[in-house]
Amino acid sequence: TVTYMPRQNWETFPVDYTDSSRAFKLGDSAKKDEWLKQLRGQQYEIRADQTATEGKDLGMRFGVEAALGDEVLANVDDQYWSDLVSEITIDQAVGGVIHGGSQTDIYTNVENPIVSQNEGVSGFTTGLDVTGSAWATKNDSTTFKFNVHSQTLIATSFDPELALEWGEVEGNSGLFLGRYDLWGTGLTQRRTPYNGRNYEYISEDSMLANRIGAKILRGCANYGIINGPKHLGANDQEHKRAGINEFMTEQKLREGDLRCFQAALEPKDGGGLAVMIAFNRIGSTNACHSVGVINNILRYEWGFKGIVSTDMATNPYYFIAEAMVMSSVTQVADFAQNDNSISANNGVDKTWAYLSVETVSKDADLVEQARQDLKYQFFTFANSAIFNVKTVKLTPWWEATINTIKVVSIVLTCVAGAAALALAVIPGKKEN
Repeated sequence: TVTYMPRQNWETFPVDYTDSSRAFKLGDSAKKDEWLKQLRGQQYEIRADQTATEGKDLGMRFGVEAALGDEVLANVDDQYWSDLVSEITIDQAVGGVIHGGSQTDIYTNVENPIVSQNEGVSGFTTGLDVTGSAWATKNDSTTFKFNVHSQTLIATSFDPELALEWGEVEGNSGLFLGRYDLWGTGLTQRRTPYNGRNYEYISEDSMLANRIGAKILRGCANYGIINGPKHLGANDQEHKRAGINEFMTEQKLREGDLRCFQAALEPKDGGGLAVMIAFNRIGSTNACHSVGVINNILRYEWGFKGIVSTDMATNPYYFIAEAMVMSSVTQVADFAQNDNSISANNGVDKTWAYLSVETVSKDADLVEQARQDLKYQFFTFANSAIFNVKTVKLTPWWEATINTIKVVSIVLTCVAGAAALALAVIPGKKEN
């Protein structure tokens, strides 16, 4: 069934589809309408036949209830979380999902924490100014950062336990910097040596990426740091990646790109708390609209209950709000602040003008899914270092030993210097 292409017989060369007479026309296909809907991002259409329930203040506030014990923290389906997100208004529930990045917004009836997000596959690139604090050793300006390695370098060790140690160092550094949310580890499968961001990714081998990535995220999670790997969903290239159609069989996707991420995001293995979705399409569907990948595989098969973010969302004709809500994306990265309202712009959303409280209020499924998406976000925050953590400076034994040796060395040097001076001066005086 295979036709080989020997150099001696160029007639076996595949059909040249750049020849306009042979070009495939979408309009000739029986699947035309289906494909056009996928390409237009119409994976979900807003309904107008079921009224959504408006948010009602029940007096609950994020994390202050005595009921927030181990059972609540271990179960996103606990009634506590459902009651908490039911307080969020329709306006802010939908708006909170379709806008995000940079930092979280405050929800009127919830009072959730403000969480800053940080970029850095190789660590925290945003510094911490400790000028004049107990952390500083001088009175001048002092800034700490943590950004020291490439993903490829740690993969060359083929040592998952070393990756775990690295993840713990990274996690502890997040506590030191007071930054708890990082878009970090690159688990995209490397396709070609010429890919522009290979240093951010671990390997072309999906199982090597699987094991190394799982340990890095486990190390960060051990310290409560949210480390979101990227870019899930067949990110095959960086050049013109937005909108490109990536076609593959389900087996190919599962054994390649998805396997790179799977262990890192499964709760019992890597325990990752966040993930960023790719720019490209899976088939003809924007990866951020993919119910098959995000809902069916990531959430239901792997049991992932964390934050799902888009990459930088700058094109409202490609990133469709309602489709992302229904695929359980928890935030759309538009990098604005305090914009979790779909009525702030003369009663309509600032990005998708067809969205308003009036239009979405007639689609109960959309509103409830938006609240479910935010439930994942709050659940993640409560299970991270963001929740009730105090960072204390400790001096380890080895540092105390080194400091003692320094002091003793300085004292002995001064004594030796004084003795040498005395031995040089006293004989001279006697001679005189």
